Amino acid sequence: MTLDDLDQLLLKVGSTLTDFNKWPCLSAYEDVLHTSALSADIESGMSALSLAELAAGPDAEQRRHFEAHARLITLLKAMYFFGATFVDAVIIAATSAKQTSLIRFLDAATHVPLERLNLSEVLPAYAVCVFRHKFVAHQNLPRFMISELRPGGPVRLTPTRSGGATFPPDEVVSLARLRSQFSSSVQGMTANPYEDVSALFYGTPIGRLGGRAQERKEIDRIAEKTLCGSLDRLQVVAALDRFVRAVGAAVS
Repeated sequence: MTLDDLDQLLLKVGSTLTDFNKWPCLSAYEDVLHTSALSADIESGMSALSLAELAAGPDAEQRRHFEAHARLITLLKAMYFFGATFVDAVIIAATSAKQTSLIRFLDAATHVPLERLNLSEVLPAYAVCVFRHKFVAHQNLPRFMISELRPGGPVRLTPTRSGGATFPPDEVVSLARLRSQFSSSVQGMTANPYEDVSALFYGTPIGRLGGRAQERKEIDRIAEKTLCGSLDRLQVVAALDRFVRAVGAAVS
């Protein structure tokens, strides 16, 4: 979605609401688009060589490639901050709340005028907000950030626990139950617990307005304690687009 596309959508949304302020929404989305464009510029200039070829090449080329990759990691973190800001700005504008967030809105007792909000369309943006909160912004668990290194392509982040990636024994039973419950509805499930955590993190339904499902809260907790990969920059933008279109449909 371009900034002009968003402007037109927000004008339509605002025409049905009172005191609708589109400008914080546009500003945050513009930050998302600019950060994604900066990433695309860096990606286009990165070496197309494989990691093995880079390792065998000149030191200067290796250094340039890894420095570019480090910048992409920083920009993707920034996209998560701007993306979560955009989601919250849309919720605030649509509900005329002075201060709220997507998660507070979902757990609130009233949801005027978004009672018809399609939560399956909100789920990817929900995952963006939770990932930003639990993995990018807050460091209440000792962890460091590794990333998928793909020459010339978008990066993804994978926070991992300091001291190793051993799956927490106290979460094995909970993960097994969630696997069984969602095996037919969540794509990407395997026998690998870390891959299953990521699949469930992005696929477990939110629940309903007024109360997130216990399973949703549970997988958020498990993901925070284990490995859970991020979206790439294109997927973040797509998640935000689905969210704001769902808000527009809910008030139309």
